[in-house]
Amino acid sequence: MKLSVIIPIYRGGAEWVDCWQAIVANSHLFEKIFLSFNYSDMQTDDLRIIGDVQPANVHVLVHQTKMTATEHSRKIYRWVLSQLPEGFILFLCHDDIIEPDALAEILVRELKTDEAIFGPFRFTTPDNSRRTVIACEFTDSLTGDHRVFANRLLEKTAVAFTASGLIIHSTVFARLVTTHERMQYGCNAEIFWLCNPLIRKIWQGRRPLVVINVRAESEGAILARHRGLFGAAAHSDALLTLTLAFAGYRDAPWIRLGLARQIAAKSILHPWRSLRYGPAHMVALYREGFLTFADLVTLPLFGLAAVALAAIVRIRNFFN
Repeated sequence: MKLSVIIPIYRGGAEWVDCWQAIVANSHLFEKIFLSFNYSDMQTDDLRIIGDVQPANVHVLVHQTKMTATEHSRKIYRWVLSQLPEGFILFLCHDDIIEPDALAEILVRELKTDEAIFGPFRFTTPDNSRRTVIACEFTDSLTGDHRVFANRLLEKTAVAFTASGLIIHSTVFARLVTTHERMQYGCNAEIFWLCNPLIRKIWQGRRPLVVINVRAESEGAILARHRGLFGAAAHSDALLTLTLAFAGYRDAPWIRLGLARQIAAKSILHPWRSLRYGPAHMVALYREGFLTFADLVTLPLFGLAAVALAAIVRIRNFFN
């Protein structure tokens, strides 16, 4: 299958060297290699790493202003779309390393446009210890019921790989770019790209696809905190990803019920934020064809029922 890779770079340093060397050594496996350099005091050094002589399939975009992780992704995705990539797209962070043997196994597969690949991953911590994380283990080796996979993934809403090691078809990518631009912080990017109406099956290889370097700070975390946006932005992104996932499981009512409960729970914890972002996300997804009119009625009813139930419980506890 045809595969292109998107790599956003911000203050890459030594870890970017390792990432780039692995990409160059296997550049023949990629249809196109998209590199986007966010502005930083290390941008010149990061650019020097790729050198003047590059493989013919490398495309480079250099930014002259510093952006948040989400602003950077918006620029990258619009730019990538303008290059008309074919086949599938791999997301990779600049401090993560692709595993060539696992990649070669994936490339011989013939995936459909509504199928995706996610990991598995090997994590490297600052003390150089390594552990392999399987997002979901299947009994039949390579794949399993997408609904089971999605349900387990959605239960771990604190997990955020910024989509590194995720592969989706370019048509799915193009269809979701406008929706992705509603994200403010970029939380749970893997859930956004995987748990939506356009993906019907998720594959996972037998061996780790990506080595992820675990760090205390990330580009997104640093810039978002400086702007004081994390709380509200993270809540908005969570509502968006959960609502988009809700739209994708009309044939799995038990998963829809679980998603509606999660949305309602977040609405109870932060009612004003939910009123600010929730209806706007639902209307946008309805206009983009992901939600039906019935969904616009069902979701608020679930939310109101949850709020009412919580109020009853609190009143009862108060008098007891």
